[in-house]
Amino acid sequence: MSYSSMPFPIATISITRIRSVPTNSICRRGRAMEANTSNQRKLAGLRRQDKKRGYKQPWSLHLMVLPAVLLVLIFNYVPMTGLLIAFQDYKPKLGFIHSPWVGLKHFQDMMANDYFLKILWNTVLFACSKIVLNLAVPFVFALLLNEVRIMGLKRSIQTFVYLPHFLSWVTLSGILIDLLGQTGIVNQLLTSVFGIKPIFFLGDGTWFRITIITSDVWKEFGFNTIIFLAALSSINPALYEASEVDGASRWKQTMNITVPSLLPIVIVVATLAMGNVLNANFDQVFNLYSPMIYQQGDIIDTFVYREGLLSGQFSFATAVGFFKSAISLAMIVISYRIAYKFAGSAANAGLVTLWPKGLTFDAYAKTFRNVHFLKSLGISVQRTLIGTALGMLVNSLAAYALSKNSRVFRARNAYLWYFVVTMLFTGGLIPNYILILKLHLINNLMALILPGMVAVYNIILLLNFFQSVPKELEEAAFIDGAGYWRSFFSVYLPISLPSLATVSLFTMVGHWNAYFDGLIYMKDASKLPLASFMQTIIVQADMSKFDPAAIVGLSQRTLRASQIFIGALPILLVYPFLQRFFVKGIVIGAVKE
Repeated sequence: MSYSSMPFPIATISITRIRSVPTNSICRRGRAMEANTSNQRKLAGLRRQDKKRGYKQPWSLHLMVLPAVLLVLIFNYVPMTGLLIAFQDYKPKLGFIHSPWVGLKHFQDMMANDYFLKILWNTVLFACSKIVLNLAVPFVFALLLNEVRIMGLKRSIQTFVYLPHFLSWVTLSGILIDLLGQTGIVNQLLTSVFGIKPIFFLGDGTWFRITIITSDVWKEFGFNTIIFLAALSSINPALYEASEVDGASRWKQTMNITVPSLLPIVIVVATLAMGNVLNANFDQVFNLYSPMIYQQGDIIDTFVYREGLLSGQFSFATAVGFFKSAISLAMIVISYRIAYKFAGSAANAGLVTLWPKGLTFDAYAKTFRNVHFLKSLGISVQRTLIGTALGMLVNSLAAYALSKNSRVFRARNAYLWYFVVTMLFTGGLIPNYILILKLHLINNLMALILPGMVAVYNIILLLNFFQSVPKELEEAAFIDGAGYWRSFFSVYLPISLPSLATVSLFTMVGHWNAYFDGLIYMKDASKLPLASFMQTIIVQADMSKFDPAAIVGLSQRTLRASQIFIGALPILLVYPFLQRFFVKGIVIGAVKE
């Protein structure tokens, strides 16, 4: 059968059309197809060249991340190897290699120790109570603050409730010791107004627990409110407008629109907080507890400090710290998985007056004449300035490099996990102390700066802000011949003021308020930073660093009060200027990874 006799007319038409096409037309089409194929090959070759060039260009990005990588390696990953001493009978003279292995002996002793079970219960009780209240109180406060319509009043309230977050626990502990003491203002009011006998807030186990939990909530609830205020700002105003048309009151709008809209973020925050069930805030407990309430107030971290650094039981203390880190890591992994799922779906007798009676500045004058105080003040200033400058440089460089997508910077995800792991797991107090000892950094200012120079949380804030910068700005800089370094300094930094101010504030406050590293790394009292010096005076009540003749006529409370104010003064002076930036900086730099 010939094609022409087939019953399908389309076949005949097709054959006819093919037969009617001239030979030269077919040749032209063939050459055009060949040319098109050749162009595609050239384009593919250019893409391969661009890809190869892309592999070469990120070496500058690798260089930007390198300082942070090295610091994390030395001060985070190397101490993790020190966890081996949990399985040894570690002797400092023998070192890691020659110390005898004992296997799980220290863990067995830990579980058989009745006191360890008590401090484990104290830790869980403190941590869980703080998690619940630090979620509920900020949630309710955010709802109330959202109803304030006078913006000036609203901002003033925000400023005052955020401020306690930036004060150190050394400063706040000094205030609480004075307020809650047997002769403090609180007990004076309870006795004179209500006829209640003085309460031993910091000496009675039950009241100590209540004080620890409530003071932590008071300090942190204002700052935690930022998360819910950010979520409130994302609610569609059209929902409220529609409810007003339907005659809904403010109460009904809150219960039917605001609260349901905030539930997803509440669930996510609550789930993520599960990872902190064994983190009861060492700084707070360490500065407020005393031997008389160890049974009700001791926690894992303070126990590790006493057993490891004070008693010299390095292996046992490391085993306890390893236990805590392992449980915390498991809880964090579980909570992040659950959070990811939910996030996808959703005045006594007139003695107390406003203006002090018998106002005098003698305590301030004598404090500033104290040589030890002035030396510690100078060390804190050096630490804060040097640490903030170096930390901002290292963290911002790393954040800029990691803000590039994985197509441009292939090693980006590997670097991210490299840093994030240090947020989930640490070597612990004892291995870190041994590392500083081996590096001969004891009594060296760098021991206070280098270990905490890389702050992964700050890198994440800056990273997400850099990702929000329009890519066209950097592309225009590349067209003008700029490289990654020029783009970072000339394009990104000038327009990153909110996030840079936020991270700078966090870094400065962290260095100024840090006290514990000074206590353990500075064996020479003349090299203590101000926060460590204040801790010995305010909390430990060690007045040996003052000349007795210089402080005659002044009570310890007066001296403590003057030093508390002086220690908090720099934060009070800097905070108002940077406060307007950090809320915006946190919201813009919210974690999106």
